[in-house]
Amino acid sequence: MKSKDEDGWFHTSDMGYYDDKGIIFTVDRIKDVIKSNCANAIFPSELEAVLMSHPGVADAAVTRVNHPLYLKAPKAFVVKRDPNLTKVELLEYFNEKAAKNEMLHGGLEYIDVIPRTGLGKLLKCILAQQH
Repeated sequence: MKSKDEDGWFHTSDMGYYDDKGIIFTVDRIKDVIKSNCANAIFPSELEAVLMSHPGVADAAVTRVNHPLYLKAPKAFVVKRDPNLTKVELLEYFNEKAAKNEMLHGGLEYIDVIPRTGLGKLLKCILAQQH
């Protein structure tokens, strides 16, 4: 099995782009992209960045869950920095900054810690199984 294709590309299942200087930017993993019936694609990393921009959030991860209306929908798991941060407050903040088709229709859940590998990669499969 070859690690690179005939054009010299190494296939990693990462999504990204490169700019006019040839610098490559990784956006998300293909397997993590959420496809619902109301949007082309929802990128969890973008939603995580919105959540992390709130000063009361210490960590966040977004996964896809089954949804009766949207088929698949994003669900957020959040570790609070501010113990007084309410779901209503965080959702209002999120909804002001996220696109209309990126709403957290799968819900928002506060947890104590986001599971990660030793290298810091999110273990979304554990979140999906436990919650």
